[in-house]
Amino acid sequence: MRKNRDEKYFVRINPDLILSSEDIKWKSKFSRWLYVCLILDYNNNLQKDIDKPVKVKYNLIRELFHTSRKTLHSAVNDLVAHGLLMKTSNQNKFKLVNDKDIYRSGKSKKKFFKIYNNFFIRLLEAGLSTRQLYIYYYLYNKYYHLDPVNGYTITDETQSSIVKKIHSRNDEVKDAIEVLINLGLLMKDEYGTIYVKEQNGFLNVVAQQPVPEIQETEQSGALFQTIEEYEAAIGESETKMLFGCTDPEELFSMKIYVSRLQRELHDLRRV
Repeated sequence: MRKNRDEKYFVRINPDLILSSEDIKWKSKFSRWLYVCLILDYNNNLQKDIDKPVKVKYNLIRELFHTSRKTLHSAVNDLVAHGLLMKTSNQNKFKLVNDKDIYRSGKSKKKFFKIYNNFFIRLLEAGLSTRQLYIYYYLYNKYYHLDPVNGYTITDETQSSIVKKIHSRNDEVKDAIEVLINLGLLMKDEYGTIYVKEQNGFLNVVAQQPVPEIQETEQSGALFQTIEEYEAAIGESETKMLFGCTDPEELFSMKIYVSRLQRELHDLRRV
């Protein structure tokens, strides 16, 4: 998770592991997404013929998820309890068990779906909550066909159907959909049908903004040091988006950038 990997690098994930709300009873809302982080690192090592335990980079991951080290410890214990991580002699390193080996012994009839490394990190940097991540990947896994005109895939879902199927509150789903629409990840027509943007499509859109190589420190990833610097950067970016930005690819990248600035400014004001 520390490197800007190849834009085409992805892992295949069993949808039962990430999207199921019934088969797996997670104790922590971060568990499934922590597993994604770890398997992205693990498979990247395997591609280099390096088979070794994965390290849980607590400082880096807690910043990406805006949570505490204690909460991540609970998520790690959750993964251990479900047999997806195995403890080693080093308390921060674990043997990762591939989901296809542990869950249903790889016999699930559902098609594994892709999660792209750089795209996933950008979603976290944009400040998406675990619920918003869940809804995006839920819809991504539910598409019907690609619309060749605008690059969105048509789902059979509406806000009401999502509320029923993922057992969530209506206001929570409504807020999540609005955030995803504002980031250009979803689109909704006049009938309420939801369209989801392909990960592949967005790889070209956001490739112009490389993923920062975040150092694993207490202050990792901070773009500026003072409140004044953040306010000036946000003002300048918002003005450009309103009056000087017509390219949709650049606009999407700037939305992610401003979202990160606002989040870091909020954290700085709390100090």
